[in-house]
Order: sequence, then structure tokens, then C-alpha cells
Amino acid sequence: MSYLLWLVIFAFLPTIILWWRYYIVLSRYKTTVFYCILFALSIEIPWDMLAVSNTIWYFPEGGSLGLHIGILPIEEYLFMITVTAFIVTTAIVYRYKIK
Repeated sequence: MSYLLWLVIFAFLPTIILWWRYYIVLSRYKTTVFYCILFALSIEIPWDMLAVSNTIWYFPEGGSLGLHIGILPIEEYLFMITVTAFIVTTAIVYRYKIK
């Protein structure tokens, strides 16, 4: 399974479904989600670049689209954004549901 397909199935679609289902609740937290994504990017981009440049991990050829920003494939940035959005969205919905 390609990296992009994995992101769509396991991060993007569930986030879209949650936003569709709980839009009224989540719309109050748009700024929170945005700032969480910015915070995650500020930590994850240097972390991933360090790990890739030191060969702690790598991205195999053929598993991504081949588009890179710096030394990271575009899918890695999408991963950072979509997974963070999914986790924050899930936490907000969970908090709303247990009230």
C-alpha cells in the first residue's frame, strides 16, 4: 500500500467523517486544531530531517510520489498534518461526548 493511500484511508477520511458528523462542536475549535498542527510541524520537521539525514530511517523508493520538500517526501508533511488533525479532532469529540 502506498504511503498516500494509507494516509487517505487511516487519517484523512476519518478526520473528514468526524468533522462532518460533529461540525457544530468542532467549528468552535478550528483555531485550536490549526495551532496544534503548527506546533506538531515545528517539532516533527526537524526531527524527521535529523533522522533521515543520520539514516535512522528512510523512505523507500516507489512508496511515495517522488516529490520532496527538502529531504522529506511530500507525504511525510501530509502525514504530520493529517494525523495531528485526526488526533486533535478525536480528542475534542471525545471530550464533547463524555460531558
